[in-house]
Amino acid sequence: MASDISQDLGRAEDVLGPRSDWPVSWHCAVQLCLEAAMPMSLGLGADLHLVYNQAYSDIAGMRHPEAFGRPLLEVWDEAEEILRPMLDQLGRDGTASAMVDCPLSLTRRGFLEECFFTFSLSPLRDPDGTITGVVNPTMETTKAVLARRRLGTISALAVAGRQSATVSEHLQAALLAVAGNPHDLPFALFYESGRASKRNPSLLGSVGLDGGLPVLVSALDDPESALRAMIGTVGDIEGPVVVTELDKIVPELSTGPWPEPATTALVIGLTPTKPGAPDLIMLGTSPRLQLDVDYRAFLVMVADQLQLDLGVVVAAEAERERATNLEIALETSRHIGAAIGILMGVNRITEEQAFQLLRETSQRSHRKLRDVADYVLETGSLPGGSVVPK
Repeated sequence: MASDISQDLGRAEDVLGPRSDWPVSWHCAVQLCLEAAMPMSLGLGADLHLVYNQAYSDIAGMRHPEAFGRPLLEVWDEAEEILRPMLDQLGRDGTASAMVDCPLSLTRRGFLEECFFTFSLSPLRDPDGTITGVVNPTMETTKAVLARRRLGTISALAVAGRQSATVSEHLQAALLAVAGNPHDLPFALFYESGRASKRNPSLLGSVGLDGGLPVLVSALDDPESALRAMIGTVGDIEGPVVVTELDKIVPELSTGPWPEPATTALVIGLTPTKPGAPDLIMLGTSPRLQLDVDYRAFLVMVADQLQLDLGVVVAAEAERERATNLEIALETSRHIGAAIGILMGVNRITEEQAFQLLRETSQRSHRKLRDVADYVLETGSLPGGSVVPK
């Protein structure tokens, strides 16, 4: 059964004439289009006046219902650079064409939006073979493309965590992973408030903010700034905070891949893992995407992955430090033991007397016990000609 949108056919009749005069191919194609479950449109006549079904009206967005009956390239003027060559080829020799996950920027919800579509353009013919229009089944693949792109960023962050030996190395690798997806993350900033570590606030790293970075960091540092009023207490943020109109705070904001600047960001607090690790990250959002549930979930996943990897890197650093300290302790013990043996043999004293001599010499000369032992190993005697106790 045809959808309710069939009542809009009157718009098409205004420019194409009464339906009773339409070619047979149009009648069949329009009926097929209106009853199709997937989004479909037709371009009828020389100017390819649009007729489409209810499912396609979701793609048209705010252009519906005015788009019904208007020329295709007039409705989708932002996509003319891609569509016109395909339509010209179809008009010349009837060659059909298709695009998979085609990137387009369209105004459908009041702003220029990054979208992706898989569609085909096929000739609509009369029984005699004359091309009388275009058949255009279309599927929007924006959600799928964005999901793949964002999963790639999370995977890149995970790789950065596995390949980093220190916190500073990991932060730099994480910023490179973020920089690999400027369409979803036009800028990012890693910040340490110093509240947990009792250190001064400091910027630990950023990407995409070269021009406006000093102003933005100053606003973060200043408890009285408009930015801090939106965020609250840095280092003690409960849940993600959406910051808007950043262009009023930072005039030279990053534009990322688009001409318009990214004026919205999500600020997320992290649990400090050690001094020099961030307790706040600011992730810029695309001016050509809505900050919807999926987008917010992705940004939180970025923060969660960073937090997880920082914990792993810090734990690995601590383990390496413990292993190093243990090795140093064992090596020191071996040196002191060897020095005691030399002193026992040279001075004919007991092990306890030899250790006491080492310790007193260390205290008197203000040198570490290991250093005194090393001197004995190198020279066979104590520094300064210390006397064996009686």
